[in-house]
Amino acid sequence: MRGEIAITNYQWSQSPLLLADPMNKLIAGLLAVICLGSAGWLVREGDRETGAIVCVMGLLQVWAALMGT
Repeated sequence: MRGEIAITNYQWSQSPLLLADPMNKLIAGLLAVICLGSAGWLVREGDRETGAIVCVMGLLQVWAALMGT
C-alpha cells in the first residue's frame, strides 16, 4: 500500500491542480488521518521514534495536500 500512496503523492506533486478536486482532497485527508492515527498508536506502544516520524509525515500531508491549495 505504501507504493500506491507514494505514487498518489507524486501525481499530486506533478499536477497540484488535481487537489482542487473534492475526491482527491478527501483521499489526502484520509491519508493524513491514517498517518496521524498510526503515529498515536506507535507512541502508545512505546515506539516513540517511529511514531514521531509518522506524525511528521501526517502533518506534512495535511500541510502540503490540504492547506497548500
